[in-house]
Amino acid sequence: MRPVAALLVTAAACAPHVDAGPIRAEEAARAVPVLELRDELGPNVYLQAMIRAGSATDPTGASGLASLTANALVDAGAGDRDAVAVRQALYPTGNSLELVVDREWVNVRLRCHVDHVELCASIFADVLVRPRFDAGDVLRLRDDAVYEVSEGMLASDE
Repeated sequence: MRPVAALLVTAAACAPHVDAGPIRAEEAARAVPVLELRDELGPNVYLQAMIRAGSATDPTGASGLASLTANALVDAGAGDRDAVAVRQALYPTGNSLELVVDREWVNVRLRCHVDHVELCASIFADVLVRPRFDAGDVLRLRDDAVYEVSEGMLASDE
């Protein structure tokens, strides 16, 4: 790598984090694109939502906010169900909500057998549109996250 290119890469990596600011109203009101990929031969239905709000949008001094919010989406209740009721409703289907938090995106996923598609779609929609954010669950998730980045990481030999 040339010295100038190495200097530019180093300078870009050390640049301070600049808040993106709030989302513009026009962008928030825009229709959400829906992509449907069919697999007529498979017995499963896969639901996935990609939310454009990853860790890059965390405000300065609030690192981890996107991750905490995403975890609260899938593990702090949705709609008329609390967190335990969501897990109990999905348990007989053999599925659970999956979460991937990345720098630019948050992915919420749910795999479901076609026999349970109505229940799974209902829960998935509630998670995205009617999250409960129960205070006790959010505090529990925050405490878990703080533990993981402090003592949890220190306890691991890797």
